Amino acid sequence: MTYFIADAHLGHEGIISYCHRPFASAEEQDALIIKNWRETVREEDDVYIIGDLMGEPERGAEYYLRQLSGRLHLLIGNHESDWYDERYRHYFVEVADALHVDFDGKATYLCHYPTPDFVGDLHIYGHMHANYKDGDFQRLVAAGRFALNAAVELNDYRPVTIEQMIETNARFVQELRERGLLPV
Repeated sequence: MTYFIADAHLGHEGIISYCHRPFASAEEQDALIIKNWRETVREEDDVYIIGDLMGEPERGAEYYLRQLSGRLHLLIGNHESDWYDERYRHYFVEVADALHVDFDGKATYLCHYPTPDFVGDLHIYGHMHANYKDGDFQRLVAAGRFALNAAVELNDYRPVTIEQMIETNARFVQELRERGLLPV
């Protein structure tokens, strides 16, 4: 199986209040994300981390990396500079700023940053969490481009498949439209 996850921010206390996450502490957040990850991902599965895996982890990056199952592919986000360096390269199949890959015959662009003018059939991104006011998100929706947000806030704090992301993203957009926060 192939899974995707973005914006986990393991070890990042500040993200809880910034993104209104339902956790009392980074430890509680990390425990749930890691539990969900290990329940979902087998060692032979591929996990594309669409940026911001951690954010200044006090326990150190290796503490978290040792606990993650699957074959990890890291796309660099704006918080990777807080923890990533070549010491951790061996944990990943590949590390890139962006990737063009084929999933079930769909040319797919993977990048942490939402990119309204992406090339391909599908774009999987992160960075904006559940922020529907983000300008790039608004442009993606307005353009009708097929793009999926892999942020943990939309995806039950776990790695998800493309099919699961299609469902969660459709639900998110529909809820925003019903609340009058996006054009119909």
